[in-house]
Amino acid sequence: MSTLAHLIRCHRLLSSRRTPIPFEELRQRLECSTATLKRVLTQLQDEFGAPLIRARSHGVFYARDGVAQFELPGFWLNAGELTALLVFENLLQGTAPGVLAEQLAPIRNKAKALLGAESGLPDWPQRLRLLGATRREAGAAFGTVASALVRRRRLSVRYHGRESNQISARELSPQRLTHYRDRWYLDAFCHAREALRSFAVERLSEARELSAPAQEEPAAALDAVLASSYGIFSGAATQTAELKFSPRAARWVADEQWHPAQTGEWQADGCWHLRFPYHREEELVMDLLRHGEDVEVIGPAALRTAVAARLTAALAQYRP
Repeated sequence: MSTLAHLIRCHRLLSSRRTPIPFEELRQRLECSTATLKRVLTQLQDEFGAPLIRARSHGVFYARDGVAQFELPGFWLNAGELTALLVFENLLQGTAPGVLAEQLAPIRNKAKALLGAESGLPDWPQRLRLLGATRREAGAAFGTVASALVRRRRLSVRYHGRESNQISARELSPQRLTHYRDRWYLDAFCHAREALRSFAVERLSEARELSAPAQEEPAAALDAVLASSYGIFSGAATQTAELKFSPRAARWVADEQWHPAQTGEWQADGCWHLRFPYHREEELVMDLLRHGEDVEVIGPAALRTAVAARLTAALAQYRP
């Protein structure tokens, strides 16, 4: 363990205790030599002004009247926390390449420098494998969107809708960012539509943070409109899907969460009967098609018809 790590850990131990800690016990908990502990205590007291008291009969402690005011200057992290920070940064880049890369680069470089004295920093890019079949870039607007979200400011954007293939100017009050199926979505109050909407971040362009404060929406309202139905489509759930999975597929599907409000039960023949609410069927139909003959739509009739029509059309392409 480096001297920096000893310093941080010693400070945390003393700050968290309300009684003195014997010198030998402190040395054992820091896993260091007597000479190292003496240097750490001297550095805490002389260089950082810690309210340290070393009483031969009682041990080492911080003066109670000074603990609330004293803290080590700077943003201190131990080796484990610095490593965790690097792992998180790599995870973020793995799920959304390029997102905040410029902003995170100084933190990553400083963390690696601080860990240089430690025994071999693992090469995380080679140790973490993140797969995404249809991953897309988060888009150039991500940094501006994230900043406005945190600072609670409105956004001016141009949005290219996939369904309409039209570009429209929008003023948005960002509420939260959602990472769903390797894509980033912005949940926001759209002032043009006067309603809550979800926007694919990669479809946003010319994003500009405004000085006007964002309109706040209750979390319950966000969930009711944007998280009550199946998938990413907004709107309150209006129907309930009833699905029957074969015994072969049931061993996997029974452990999956298709919706927070889902209910499922095993049947005598080993099939898995699953129910959950949904609003629009497009995304649900695509998910059901990948299960092929291992799923049967029990209801509603419109969903059953839609899946059957897609399967029939697919089969027609393979007929001679």
